[in-house]
Amino acid sequence: MSIRIVLLREDLDFTGNVFITGFHGIGLTGFIAIKHLISELKAEKIGFIETLNLPPIVSAGDSGVITPFELYRYSQYVFLLTQVLPSLKDQSKFSLKVADWVLSNGFSEAILIGGLNKQFQRDENDLYRFIMTSAFKNSHKNINLPMLERGLYAYGLLALMLSRFEIRGFPALAILPYADASRPDPLAAAKAIDFLNNLYKLNVDVTKLMMDAQRIEKEVQLLLKEWSEQIKSERKRLSYM
Repeated sequence: MSIRIVLLREDLDFTGNVFITGFHGIGLTGFIAIKHLISELKAEKIGFIETLNLPPIVSAGDSGVITPFELYRYSQYVFLLTQVLPSLKDQSKFSLKVADWVLSNGFSEAILIGGLNKQFQRDENDLYRFIMTSAFKNSHKNINLPMLERGLYAYGLLALMLSRFEIRGFPALAILPYADASRPDPLAAAKAIDFLNNLYKLNVDVTKLMMDAQRIEKEVQLLLKEWSEQIKSERKRLSYM
């Protein structure tokens, strides 16, 4: 077992559900957005993802331990929350395992939230860029979205999953709001959620993200600092073994 998806119940049916996730890219936009969606929707925890090189970090939650990679569900929406990035050794296998799980469990489409460096933003009214698979384009012919310009690229877990979905002919859309590359950007996450509200009529309030942007930024920076120090300590320990 290198990567395993563990569900808390055996009776879960994901037919027709929408899979939504985001990662620690530019502005940590995807991570912040997914965390806020789960909190505001009071989504139910339905499972975990185990990896051979599971990051050595947990926190305490209302119902138990919060592990690095968890699955949540609200109505027909399933969210993957990654508290930290998987180990570099696991990232490719992790993304493909999750994508193949989505493909084999009857989901209707996938939404991947990332960020795009706002140095490429043309003006303040230019909020997003998007990447969609051919299958998503065919299933949403009435949607007209500004695509990512040629010469610009998405990267990391989002790119790996998007490639898998394109190859397998699965409808998937990457939402890339412009974000500050130098710090966590809750306002960019709010833009991504606003788009989802319009696409799926979710009505998720983003007031907290916008009003508490500085607090959220500090909390996320502290989490990353603690994680970074843990990694440095682990590498130092291993170097003496």
